[in-house]
Amino acid sequence: MTTNQNYFSLFAIPVTYDIDLSELTRRYRDLQKAVHPDKYASHSEQERLGAVQQAATVNDAFETLKSPLLRAQYLLELNGVVEDGNATISDPEFLMQQMEMRESLEEAANKEDALTAVEDSIDEIDNAYRGLIKKISEMFAAESPDYEGISRYVRRLQFFNRLKNEAEASLAEIENK
Repeated sequence: MTTNQNYFSLFAIPVTYDIDLSELTRRYRDLQKAVHPDKYASHSEQERLGAVQQAATVNDAFETLKSPLLRAQYLLELNGVVEDGNATISDPEFLMQQMEMRESLEEAANKEDALTAVEDSIDEIDNAYRGLIKKISEMFAAESPDYEGISRYVRRLQFFNRLKNEAEASLAEIENK
């Protein structure tokens, strides 16, 4: 395993957005068994360090490929499109949707039945997230993918990912009251 090997070849899976997560998990476990640092306990310090680095690479690759957002960003990177995490979205309709969803989440957290209201918000966010994943999947599968267009959808996916994290934090706060 080389340090600059791409994550798809590390797991011996096709370079595509749509992947078989159960196959990825199986290959991850196999790789972890092969490079686990405990197997190198009686080896030289350099070999032990190499095993730790390989295990870390396998972990990073697995975390990247199992996440729809990180996988899309990684595929864009492989295709020469570097995502700017601070890039803004200039689509006024989507900006309005963002504001409305944030306000809706804030209002839900302050309702008398906040638990149900926030859970409903999470469902709404999940639906939007799944819709974006479907769109990104379709765009990656195109004969000539529009990577810049995909990048715009990935930025939207980032928003919904952050919003879902905020909603789940709000839900946890309500449950702990």
